[in-house]
Amino acid sequence: VGKQAEAGLSKSQEDLGIETNEVEADDIPRALQQMVSSGCKLIFGVGEDMTTPLEAAAKTNPDVNFALLGGTPNQQLGNLKPMVFNTHEVGFLAGYLAASQTKSGTVGVFGGLFVPSVTMYLDGFVQGVSYYNGKNSADVKVVGWDQQAKSGSYITDGDPFNNPDAAKTITSELIGKGADVIMPVAEVSNKGAIEPAKAAGAKLIWSGVDGCTENADACDIIIASAIRDYSSAVSDVIYQTKEGEFSNTAYIGTLKNAGAKLVGLSSDEAKAKIREVSDGIVAGGIEVHSDAAVG
Repeated sequence: VGKQAEAGLSKSQEDLGIETNEVEADDIPRALQQMVSSGCKLIFGVGEDMTTPLEAAAKTNPDVNFALLGGTPNQQLGNLKPMVFNTHEVGFLAGYLAASQTKSGTVGVFGGLFVPSVTMYLDGFVQGVSYYNGKNSADVKVVGWDQQAKSGSYITDGDPFNNPDAAKTITSELIGKGADVIMPVAEVSNKGAIEPAKAAGAKLIWSGVDGCTENADACDIIIASAIRDYSSAVSDVIYQTKEGEFSNTAYIGTLKNAGAKLVGLSSDEAKAKIREVSDGIVAGGIEVHSDAAVG
């Protein structure tokens, strides 16, 4: 995810001639203040864990603009822009694809932690499978998430988004329940799904970023990636800011604006079907719901 944001910065630097800076630090509040002191006029924070420090920095520095990528602020501030991604839409496409590719009749999905940025994916996935069943008189089952009960499989120990061993265990459990196509939604932890999937002959749908780019040696089992396009989103907000159009109105990545999309499909037939379903969602003919969605 960080690499995507960096790509957006690089693109804006080339296209707009702006100066950029990047910082990774254990002391996030101090790093943010250093960026303010160095003259940065727009500062991005990436991830849910940046919410509190970015809010504090925005309050302390009302003349500097801030943007929170992939998280939702706890309060509305005039100089803090939420950048969220309604990934229930692309999750729906992933669920539809998984249902179309399963041979066992069971597919799986799990999260790192049940926060909005994760449960949107899970909700969409379940609905995509249900839609496939209705359109094809099928009975594909989902293990790992029950949207109605809001319960399922998630990582309970350590850092849920940086714990591949825990993801490996959950993937093995879902395979044990019959799943042969699985979508992990756990950022770096996703890597733990690769080994058990390969061993079982199962397929994966990656989430967040392009799985084949991140894991070239596992591309043969990654049939698609349901991504949030942070690069384009960052570029858009930088351009708006340069033009004097920054606002605290949320940027919402959707299928329509390509902020969320399914990439990496190799089959022309699958591409055509997914495009048809995607067009239906964008046009409003196919409804996708998640309590965590914005807008």
